[in-house]
Amino acid sequence: MARLGEYGKIDKSQARETLDDILGLEVEITEAEVKAGNFGDYVRFTCTDARGRTHTVSTGAFLIVDALQDVIAQDKFPVSARFQKKGRTYSFA
Repeated sequence: MARLGEYGKIDKSQARETLDDILGLEVEITEAEVKAGNFGDYVRFTCTDARGRTHTVSTGAFLIVDALQDVIAQDKFPVSARFQKKGRTYSFA
């Protein structure tokens, strides 16, 4: 019987990171996938910071999900970003 760990293309070893873990860092996003969640779509993406550390981040932040859906549809990886938070809202530059 196949194991669940054999499926999916993103490294799951660091999948528990959130946007808060990379706030303010300049990152290069190399891949992303959109999933359907209990409260709408969310995105899981892999990125690398300036120090070369790889992060796998999951978020349901609407602005980020929307932008990464466009990147996926246009196959425009890699893209760079710096995530910010004001109040309860995440954005990027």
